[in-house]
Amino acid sequence: MKEINSYGFNMADETRKVRVEERLKIKIGEAKNLPGRNNGAACARDIYCVLSLDQEEIFRTSTIERTLNPFFGEEFQFEVPRRFRYLSIYVFDRDKQASKQDKVLGKVAIKREDLEKYNNTDHWFALRPVDADSEVQGKAYIELSMEDSRKRLRMDPKPPDPDFSECSKAKANNLTRLSEYCKESMRFGSCSSSTSKKLLAAVATEPALSLSRSESLKDRAQWSVRPKPPMHTMTESPSPTAADYWSDPERHCAAHVGPDTIRLRVLECSELTTKNGQCDPFALVTLLYSNGRRVEKRTKPRKKTVNPQFDEIFCFDLVMEADPKDKDGSQTAGVACEARVSVWHDAATPVFLGEVRLQLRQPAPDPLCAWFFLTSRAGGALSRGATPPGTRLSAAGSSTLGSLRLLLRYTVDHVFPLQHYRQLEELFLRSVHQKPITTSAVYILGEIVSSKTEAAQPLVRLFTHHDLIVPIVKELADAEISVLTDATTIFRGNTLVSKMMDEAMRLTGAAYLRSVLRPTLAAVLHEKRPCEIDPARVKPSADIAANLANLKDYVERVFAAITSSYGTCPSVMCRLFDALRQCAARHFPHNAEVRYSVVSGFIFLRFFAPAILGPRLFDLTTEQIDLQTTRTLTLISKTIQSLGNLVSSRSAQQVCKEEYMAELYRSFCTTRHVQAIKQFLEIISTSSDTQNNNVQETSVLLKEGTMIKRSEGVRMGPGSPRRRWVRPAHTHSKRRHFRLTSGELWWSRCGAKAAAHRLPLSGVLSVSPVDCPPAGAPLDANNIFQIVHRERVLFVQASNCVERAEWLRLLSALCRRSPATPPHRGYYVDTKWS
Repeated sequence: MKEINSYGFNMADETRKVRVEERLKIKIGEAKNLPGRNNGAACARDIYCVLSLDQEEIFRTSTIERTLNPFFGEEFQFEVPRRFRYLSIYVFDRDKQASKQDKVLGKVAIKREDLEKYNNTDHWFALRPVDADSEVQGKAYIELSMEDSRKRLRMDPKPPDPDFSECSKAKANNLTRLSEYCKESMRFGSCSSSTSKKLLAAVATEPALSLSRSESLKDRAQWSVRPKPPMHTMTESPSPTAADYWSDPERHCAAHVGPDTIRLRVLECSELTTKNGQCDPFALVTLLYSNGRRVEKRTKPRKKTVNPQFDEIFCFDLVMEADPKDKDGSQTAGVACEARVSVWHDAATPVFLGEVRLQLRQPAPDPLCAWFFLTSRAGGALSRGATPPGTRLSAAGSSTLGSLRLLLRYTVDHVFPLQHYRQLEELFLRSVHQKPITTSAVYILGEIVSSKTEAAQPLVRLFTHHDLIVPIVKELADAEISVLTDATTIFRGNTLVSKMMDEAMRLTGAAYLRSVLRPTLAAVLHEKRPCEIDPARVKPSADIAANLANLKDYVERVFAAITSSYGTCPSVMCRLFDALRQCAARHFPHNAEVRYSVVSGFIFLRFFAPAILGPRLFDLTTEQIDLQTTRTLTLISKTIQSLGNLVSSRSAQQVCKEEYMAELYRSFCTTRHVQAIKQFLEIISTSSDTQNNNVQETSVLLKEGTMIKRSEGVRMGPGSPRRRWVRPAHTHSKRRHFRLTSGELWWSRCGAKAAAHRLPLSGVLSVSPVDCPPAGAPLDANNIFQIVHRERVLFVQASNCVERAEWLRLLSALCRRSPATPPHRGYYVDTKWS
């Protein structure tokens, strides 16, 4: 059996040490022509979308109320941490009654192999219905081979046993096993009562015949009563080829040449879906014959697992005789043509989980040993993928379910070891000192690539690692500004240097951005005060003056937070702004405003304003944002962009694109606001490494989120008692709010402000995922990672695989200097790895 790593590639990739990185960026635009409630009547719905990898929910959009044509405009991007089959986007109708489940209207399911077809294209996808038979996931490992049962028989007579009691015991055992076979054969219709009597008589007359463990009891008994051929006719004949055999299998079986038995082994299944939070799977093996007959056998059910281990073997006759109940003799002998292995959840009424179909007459290796993806049942809907648990299914008979507009960007990178990139790295690093800069490798790369963002991201990381990000940006900016004649067009295009500045601010200023904007945005999301000032959007009874006052209050709070944050601006950003200001002032010496505008264009328009517009994308919040709050954030973001232009003399004469925004702009075009912006820009564009030393010493919040703390045990030495894995209802498996800073990890009850427990990162020995939970772990114990500390071992369960990968990445980077242990797939317990 081939081993598959976490990315789904063969282990050959591991020997070459090639790291595979998959990134997915998807923008959910809008939906249209959704079916209404009340049997097709134009009754509006409350719509939201769920983005899933197979059955696992990754992201969820905001809910758009009272519409059949919702506009979302939300963008999600993440690194894919595991292999997946389908990228699915489900469209749900929210049920306002808490006792009922939300209904899924339809879905868009795209195979992983088909993502390349829609890459970088804005495409409308038709929604497909969701039904139970088509919603499957998982895979099964099956072995299929053809055997000649006659070669497995041992016909040498045994010496007489002096112990008659032992002989009688063996005879009784044979009769017992044969009677069990006859009962089972008669139940499936593959053996008549007369045949059963013949088999019993055969064993009774020859009790010394022994049965091997792997042979069929029916074959053994039939061979025992078969007359032995003469010695001269028992010469071995050449075995037929596969093509010859399948051309006429009935003739070869009748001539006792070649295989006559199909041996099917079901070893295990993996990643099965759950039904209402439960999964007690069993496999049903069905062999179909050309004459319409079929034989079914099933495994024993496995309790409470989505990765069952069966390892059961089933043997079937290759040729099935005609049905003895066929009186007119129209039915003939049939040949096995198809094998089906279906997986079911063991319940009062078994629930279908998926199946594998194997066409036996197709050329295939013998034996066939492979993993097979489970597919939908015959006659199901055309949709594929897996539905998140706890959803009401859509109507399969609906002809028009609407459509959904998506913009996909899927990239797969194969990263080789660092020594393969040494020469390329040195070539890029020499660009800093190469004159003129237009002949350097970095400049030429920016001119030839179509996507400047794809080139800027690795370049910023490379030069930041070598502490050369400021010199390379200064050289590129000087070359770009030197060809301009109008100061108002500086860095207005999507050039390489502007994209590198965006990436550098995002990389070095993430903690700074959260510290400045998160308190005010949290108040906006919590208070939900109306701020709509467009007369065309508000109701006649709404008070526009009150809404304007609310909006002014929010903008003033954001403005004060930004202009007073100069003391915490990262030193790298300050040095970058200082380099840009010097370049602009050198090329435009008579323009006194260019020193401010070149910096405000980045810090206001490209840093703060996009984060206010999309706080979830910049990790400023994890809450769902409703339509009214989204509109409020849009108005605040537009105002902050305009405030960045107050340093220009033309700002007083600027014409508002929207008339309803004029009064808001006039309230901020004051001397006080202009002076505050200039002071802020002057300070952050002054290179001073000493003023930011305290920022690096203070712990900054890197990530926070709600997760389940599965178990916690304090280590008191080898062999000390520890609390084992427990059920979710146990008092020690509770949902906690975690916060990760640069110095420690702490958690508390959800909603509590003070930290209940703190874990210093300096004492962390290892951080690793738990792919194989220990015995006793609940069924939903997935996406778990462990933190091995000197004092305790902490098990934490993330909400999905993407969240777990992000926590592991940050914790591993922060604990890199700690005495770490080698990676391990097991779990750490009693001072050792499982």
